[in-house]
Order: sequence, then structure tokens, then C-alpha cells
Amino acid sequence: MPAHALRSLTPAEPDHDGCLHALDELTLPLFTTCRVVGGHFGVYVAEWGRPGIGRFEGGEAFVITLIGTVAAILTTVCWLPQVIKTTRTREAGDFHWLYLAMLGIGIAAWFIYGVLQHDAPIYLANGITLCLVAVIAIVKARQGTEVSELGSR
Repeated sequence: MPAHALRSLTPAEPDHDGCLHALDELTLPLFTTCRVVGGHFGVYVAEWGRPGIGRFEGGEAFVITLIGTVAAILTTVCWLPQVIKTTRTREAGDFHWLYLAMLGIGIAAWFIYGVLQHDAPIYLANGITLCLVAVIAIVKARQGTEVSELGSR
């Protein structure tokens, strides 16, 4: 490993054998860093992160969380009128199955991402949105069943 890629987080330098040890930090492409835990034969990555990204304090952190929360609320609540209309009319023919599938998978991925990042606005909003989209998919599936039953009579 090139010496310029290693930056120690402690005053001590790496061992003479060049092995990575606990609290050593690697600078990787795209300004990503990983903190290494262990040494010699057992090297484990403990943290990933980008320097200066996501490390806000005080008022900045509040504003950023507020923006994310407002965005999450708006993009979730915007589905309510469509879900209400779809459940009242019991018609979801305008929704293409491919659209609902890709949207559902995308929202599920955002939900998982939010859970893994411990980011409540992301996982709460996407969990609720996924349920709302599922309601539309259920109405569409029932509508298709009713149409096929009518056609077979």
C-alpha cells in the first residue's frame, strides 16, 4: 500500500512491517475514508465516511434535518389524494404495473437505506409511502380480478 494513502489518527506511525493497525485511516477514491480496526492478520473496516459531509453541528444540523423532514412529509402526503381517489372509485387502471413495481422497489430500497443509516425521516416517510403505493397495487390487482371474472361470464 502506498505510504501517501495512509494517515494515522493517532500520533503513532504504523508498525515497521507496514501493517494497518487499529485507528489507522485510509483515504480512498472520491474522498471516502475508512477507519481500520485490528491489525496484522485481522483487518476490519469499522467506519466509512466522507470528510466534512454529514458532520454538521448546532443550527446547521437542525436546518438540514428540517429540510429532510419537510421533504419527507411532502413526498409522502402527496400520495394521499391519489390513494383516497383510488380506494373510493376502486379504479387503478391508469397505473401501469411496471410503474408500480419499479416505484415500490425504489421506495423499499430507500426505506432499507434509511434504516441502515438510522435516518428517521427517510425510513418513516418511505415506509408510509410504500404502504400507500401497496394500497394502489392491491386495488389494481382486485380490479383486474373483477374484470376477468366479468369477462368469463
